[in-house]
Amino acid sequence: MSEKIEWAVKLADISAEKRQWLWEPRIPSGELTLIAGIQGIGKSMVLVDILARVTTGRRWPDGKECQPGSIVLLPAEDSLTTTIRPRFEAACADIDKVVIVRGAPNRKIKDKLLPFDLGRDLPCLIELAMTRKDIRVIAIDPVGSYLGDIDVHRENSVRNVMYSLRAELAEKFGIAVVGIVHLKKGGMEESALSRILGSVAFTATARTVWGVAQDNDDPDRKLFIPMKHNLSAKATSGMEFFIISSKNGEGAVKWGGKIDVLAEEAMIDTGMRPQVQREKAKKMLIQLLKGGPKSANEIIEEIGSKDISLGTIKSAKKDLKVKSIKQPNGQWVWILPK
Repeated sequence: MSEKIEWAVKLADISAEKRQWLWEPRIPSGELTLIAGIQGIGKSMVLVDILARVTTGRRWPDGKECQPGSIVLLPAEDSLTTTIRPRFEAACADIDKVVIVRGAPNRKIKDKLLPFDLGRDLPCLIELAMTRKDIRVIAIDPVGSYLGDIDVHRENSVRNVMYSLRAELAEKFGIAVVGIVHLKKGGMEESALSRILGSVAFTATARTVWGVAQDNDDPDRKLFIPMKHNLSAKATSGMEFFIISSKNGEGAVKWGGKIDVLAEEAMIDTGMRPQVQREKAKKMLIQLLKGGPKSANEIIEEIGSKDISLGTIKSAKKDLKVKSIKQPNGQWVWILPK
């Protein structure tokens, strides 16, 4: 280019910068991150735990250091007094560093603030980021409730808002913007990402998407697993977690270890799949054992080849009251009850 053009630039004139992370390598700063799952699965509790750690600088669940700072929360579905305040206290947050957006600035009806609109009111969030230099996260729970009159299924409209949110707020100020999105139930033939409600622009503009799912075999165990991760050369592991009761009676997140479960395995047909797989395992057990006793190892290998977990096989065995008998050669066989 012989002369400077405002709307185009040579890549050689742009300096490369090291990527910054809120929680490396899971949640980047300066980018959009989504947390997806069906309703009631624990997405908001996971979000509160993440935000609470930022307010105090408490280490991340995998032991990595967490840089402290303030957070901004746009909540749409929970009461500030009976849910959000107790939930942050249960997560051991420094509540002085929690800023709640209660509505749209300077827009009221009968002294009541109108809902915040990300498309119309984004300059207010930008002003807040300029005023409070220590803001590290802006969380939106859920994103769809803050799009004003925009049809969440219209790709161009959603993309414009999400792009502005990323470019004018997240990237410009190095803030991690984390949004909650819902999954539709069912859909065994669909990928996990395609089940996110609304336009594909949500997942297209987000660099990382995390899923929250129920473990298929343990009702108390939940999974925090990567659905999309464009910023890491290596595969990023998920983590298990449990919902426990805190001192104030509110639910809180207790993290477990790292897991390598794939979203496509854990999140397809969430809420229905465990029972479907269990019934499938029971039918296969009956078919395999109707001719008489059979090696336990052979049965597990045969049913497991159909992508049915060992825990589900054992649950089906218990339902059918299948007996385990040890043979003289030390081998275990399974047999149907009379």
